[in-house]
Amino acid sequence: ALAACRAASQERGCVAVDTAPTYKNEAAVGRALALWPAAFVPFVIVKVPKAVTDPAQVRPTLLKSLGLLGVQCADLLLLHWPSDVVEAGTLTSVWGAMQALVAEGLARGVGVCNFTIGALELLPSP
Repeated sequence: ALAACRAASQERGCVAVDTAPTYKNEAAVGRALALWPAAFVPFVIVKVPKAVTDPAQVRPTLLKSLGLLGVQCADLLLLHWPSDVVEAGTLTSVWGAMQALVAEGLARGVGVCNFTIGALELLPSP
């Protein structure tokens, strides 16, 4: 099934994979990525789940995801749903922890998903 998934994705021009601990798909995606030919490496998106409200949890969460995926670095690390970090008052510190992972080379970039305009406005300016 994984080989068929990989083949179907490649045949249709799939260039990215979107994963998240919340989806419980990282181990399966990692097995599929292991079947990809070296010449074709998709863009890998990893998410920090909404339950991660402590900046100290960000790095271990990413490392676990990278291990399950069998990759050294996420192309894009997204903060998934802002509600919990906004409520906890930790959006700025969690965002900073994510940016530190880019500096460390564990992610190539950071972003957000499922954010309202109000939540986006709470992100710190560069």
